[in-house]
Amino acid sequence: FLLGRIRELIQQTPGLVEDANRRGNVYYANRLRAPFGVTVWLAQGDASEARQQVENLKSRLSRLNFQAQYYWRPWAETLIELYEDDRDTPWHRIQAQWAQCKRSKLMMLPMIRLHMHILRAMCALAFATVNSDSTSALRTASRSLQKVLGLGISGGNAWIRIYQAAIEHQRGRTPVAEKLLTTAG
Repeated sequence: FLLGRIRELIQQTPGLVEDANRRGNVYYANRLRAPFGVTVWLAQGDASEARQQVENLKSRLSRLNFQAQYYWRPWAETLIELYEDDRDTPWHRIQAQWAQCKRSKLMMLPMIRLHMHILRAMCALAFATVNSDSTSALRTASRSLQKVLGLGISGGNAWIRIYQAAIEHQRGRTPVAEKLLTTAG
Protein backbone atom coordinates (compact mmCIF):
# COMPACT_ATOMS: atom_id res chain seq x y z
CA PHE A 1 0.00 0.00 0.00
CA LEU A 2 2.54 2.58 1.09
CA LEU A 3 4.66 1.79 -1.95
CA GLY A 4 1.67 2.22 -4.26
CA ARG A 5 1.58 -1.40 -5.42
CA ILE A 6 -2.19 -1.62 -5.43
CA ARG A 7 -2.31 -4.13 -8.32
CA GLU A 8 -0.18 -6.54 -6.29
CA LEU A 9 -2.44 -6.05 -3.29
CA ILE A 10 -5.50 -6.76 -5.45
CA GLN A 11 -3.92 -9.95 -6.78
CA GLN A 12 -2.57 -11.31 -3.50
CA THR A 13 -4.72 -10.15 -0.58
CA PRO A 14 -7.94 -12.17 -1.10
CA GLY A 15 -6.02 -15.46 -1.39
CA LEU A 16 -3.85 -14.63 1.60
CA VAL A 17 -6.91 -13.80 3.73
CA GLU A 18 -8.56 -17.07 2.67
CA ASP A 19 -5.39 -19.03 3.48
CA ALA A 20 -5.05 -17.35 6.90
CA ASN A 21 -8.70 -18.14 7.69
CA ARG A 22 -8.27 -21.76 6.60
CA ARG A 23 -5.25 -22.11 8.91
CA GLY A 24 -7.10 -20.41 11.77
CA ASN A 25 -4.59 -17.55 11.91
CA VAL A 26 -7.00 -14.83 13.03
CA TYR A 27 -4.26 -12.29 13.72
CA TYR A 28 -2.80 -12.55 10.21
CA ALA A 29 -6.22 -12.56 8.54
CA ASN A 30 -7.13 -9.40 10.44
CA ARG A 31 -3.79 -7.81 9.60
CA LEU A 32 -4.40 -8.46 5.91
CA ARG A 33 -7.87 -6.89 6.08
CA ALA A 34 -6.86 -3.70 7.80
CA PRO A 35 -5.73 -1.08 7.87
CA PHE A 36 -4.72 -0.93 4.23
CA GLY A 37 -6.04 -4.22 2.89
CA VAL A 38 -9.43 -2.60 2.43
CA THR A 39 -7.86 -0.61 -0.40
CA VAL A 40 -8.00 -3.85 -2.41
CA TRP A 41 -11.77 -3.72 -2.44
CA LEU A 42 -12.01 0.08 -2.65
CA ALA A 43 -9.67 0.13 -5.68
CA GLN A 44 -12.14 -2.21 -7.36
CA GLY A 45 -15.08 0.03 -6.42
CA ASP A 46 -16.46 -2.47 -3.90
CA ALA A 47 -16.98 -0.50 -0.70
CA SER A 48 -19.51 -3.05 0.57
CA GLU A 49 -16.90 -5.85 0.43
CA ALA A 50 -14.35 -3.58 2.12
CA ARG A 51 -16.90 -2.91 4.88
CA GLN A 52 -17.63 -6.66 5.17
CA GLN A 53 -13.91 -7.33 5.65
CA VAL A 54 -13.83 -4.79 8.51
CA GLU A 55 -16.95 -6.39 10.02
CA ASN A 56 -15.16 -9.75 9.92
CA LEU A 57 -12.25 -8.15 11.74
CA LYS A 58 -14.52 -6.51 14.34
CA SER A 59 -16.26 -9.78 15.15
CA ARG A 60 -12.95 -11.30 16.22
CA LEU A 61 -11.62 -8.53 18.44
CA SER A 62 -11.13 -8.76 22.17
CA ARG A 63 -13.38 -6.42 24.13
CA LEU A 64 -10.94 -6.30 27.04
CA ASN A 65 -8.26 -3.89 25.86
CA PHE A 66 -6.92 -1.78 23.03
CA GLN A 67 -4.99 -4.24 20.87
CA ALA A 68 -3.21 -3.80 17.55
CA GLN A 69 -6.42 -4.62 15.71
CA TYR A 70 -8.02 -1.58 17.36
CA TYR A 71 -5.25 0.46 15.81
CA TRP A 72 -5.88 -1.10 12.39
CA ARG A 73 -9.67 -0.96 12.41
CA PRO A 74 -10.15 2.85 12.62
CA TRP A 75 -7.73 3.27 9.72
CA ALA A 76 -9.69 0.80 7.60
CA GLU A 77 -13.05 2.30 8.54
CA THR A 78 -11.78 5.80 7.83
CA LEU A 79 -10.51 4.84 4.38
CA ILE A 80 -13.91 3.33 3.54
CA GLU A 81 -15.87 6.28 4.89
CA LEU A 82 -13.74 8.85 3.09
CA TYR A 83 -14.07 6.79 -0.10
CA GLU A 84 -17.84 7.07 0.39
CA ASP A 85 -17.46 10.83 1.08
CA ASP A 86 -18.52 10.52 4.74
CA ARG A 87 -16.40 13.08 6.56
CA ASP A 88 -18.32 13.26 9.84
CA THR A 89 -18.21 9.66 11.07
CA PRO A 90 -14.40 9.25 11.13
CA TRP A 91 -13.99 12.45 13.13
CA HIS A 92 -16.62 11.54 15.72
CA ARG A 93 -15.25 7.99 16.05
CA ILE A 94 -11.62 9.05 16.56
CA GLN A 95 -12.71 11.65 19.11
CA ALA A 96 -14.78 9.07 21.00
CA GLN A 97 -11.95 6.51 21.00
CA TRP A 98 -9.03 8.86 21.59
CA ALA A 99 -8.92 8.60 25.41
CA GLN A 100 -8.84 4.79 25.27
CA CYS A 101 -6.23 4.93 22.53
CA LYS A 102 -3.98 7.27 24.56
CA ARG A 103 -4.16 4.95 27.59
CA SER A 104 -3.14 1.99 25.47
CA LYS A 105 0.33 0.56 25.84
CA LEU A 106 0.45 0.49 22.04
CA MET A 107 0.87 4.27 22.10
CA MET A 108 4.27 3.72 23.70
CA LEU A 109 5.45 2.56 20.27
CA PRO A 110 6.59 5.56 18.19
CA MET A 111 5.24 4.19 14.88
CA ILE A 112 1.80 3.53 16.41
CA ARG A 113 1.78 7.05 17.89
CA LEU A 114 2.81 8.45 14.51
CA HIS A 115 0.06 6.63 12.63
CA MET A 116 -2.64 7.37 15.19
CA HIS A 117 -1.82 11.08 15.23
CA ILE A 118 -1.79 11.17 11.44
CA LEU A 119 -5.15 9.38 11.42
CA ARG A 120 -6.54 11.90 13.90
CA ALA A 121 -5.24 14.81 11.81
CA MET A 122 -6.69 13.28 8.64
CA CYS A 123 -10.12 12.82 10.28
CA ALA A 124 -10.05 16.37 11.64
CA LEU A 125 -9.15 17.81 8.24
CA ALA A 126 -11.85 15.84 6.45
CA PHE A 127 -14.41 17.00 9.04
CA ALA A 128 -13.26 20.62 8.72
CA THR A 129 -13.89 20.64 4.97
CA VAL A 130 -17.64 20.12 5.41
CA ASN A 131 -18.38 21.93 8.67
CA SER A 132 -18.61 25.68 9.05
CA ASP A 133 -17.32 25.60 12.64
CA SER A 134 -14.02 23.86 11.98
CA THR A 135 -11.83 25.74 14.47
CA SER A 136 -11.67 22.93 17.03
CA ALA A 137 -11.03 20.25 14.41
CA LEU A 138 -8.24 22.27 12.79
CA ARG A 139 -6.66 22.90 16.20
CA THR A 140 -6.77 19.16 16.91
CA ALA A 141 -5.18 18.42 13.52
CA SER A 142 -2.38 20.93 14.23
CA ARG A 143 -1.70 19.46 17.67
CA SER A 144 -1.57 15.93 16.28
CA LEU A 145 0.89 16.98 13.59
CA GLN A 146 3.07 18.69 16.20
CA LYS A 147 3.10 15.41 18.15
CA VAL A 148 4.25 13.61 15.00
CA LEU A 149 7.04 16.13 14.43
CA GLY A 150 8.05 15.70 18.08
CA LEU A 151 8.63 12.00 17.51
CA GLY A 152 11.64 12.82 15.35
CA ILE A 153 10.93 10.02 12.88
CA SER A 154 12.62 10.82 9.60
CA GLY A 155 10.90 10.64 6.26
CA GLY A 156 7.51 11.93 7.33
CA ASN A 157 8.16 15.66 7.24
CA ALA A 158 6.96 16.06 3.64
CA TRP A 159 3.64 14.47 4.53
CA ILE A 160 3.36 16.66 7.63
CA ARG A 161 3.96 19.78 5.53
CA ILE A 162 1.18 18.71 3.15
CA TYR A 163 -1.23 18.23 6.05
CA GLN A 164 -0.15 21.57 7.55
CA ALA A 165 -0.75 23.23 4.17
CA ALA A 166 -4.26 21.75 4.11
CA ILE A 167 -4.92 23.19 7.58
CA GLU A 168 -3.71 26.62 6.54
CA HIS A 169 -5.80 26.46 3.38
CA GLN A 170 -8.88 25.62 5.46
CA ARG A 171 -8.09 28.62 7.66
CA GLY A 172 -8.01 30.82 4.56
CA ARG A 173 -4.25 31.39 4.70
CA THR A 174 -3.44 30.47 1.11
CA PRO A 175 0.04 32.11 0.98
CA VAL A 176 1.12 30.16 4.07
CA ALA A 177 -0.30 26.95 2.55
CA GLU A 178 1.59 27.56 -0.68
CA LYS A 179 4.85 28.15 1.16
CA LEU A 180 4.40 24.91 3.13
CA LEU A 181 3.81 23.01 -0.10
CA THR A 182 6.98 24.40 -1.68
CA THR A 183 9.00 23.22 1.34
CA ALA A 184 7.37 19.78 1.39
CA GLY A 185 9.48 18.44 -1.46
